[in-house]
Amino acid sequence: MVDAPMCWDTNLDGSDPNQVDGNIACIWNWGLNSGWDTFIGLDVNHGGESGGVTPRVTGGVNTCFGDGHVKRLRLGDMAAGTTFQIGQDANDTHFVLSNYKEKYLWDNL
Repeated sequence: MVDAPMCWDTNLDGSDPNQVDGNIACIWNWGLNSGWDTFIGLDVNHGGESGGVTPRVTGGVNTCFGDGHVKRLRLGDMAAGTTFQIGQDANDTHFVLSNYKEKYLWDNL
């Protein structure tokens, strides 16, 4: 199981529609300096910045969804709709962008 690439911005009051996850600091979430790359020591090619997801052949990973279907996704596809990028600090907020909510795979916004 992998956490969604989205953090809670503590500067928001909780009513912002972009605030969809309860992670305060994304410590085990996606991004540089998350627990995956600092505590466990994984690099970006071995899940260090992607919630522990390790891309395999041609940068993708087989992904099983809660409804049972499986799809091959790249890391960028898994973080679609957010401001997340490889190399972004894990403590920075990864907003789900209002104009791209339909691309966000992790929640029905």
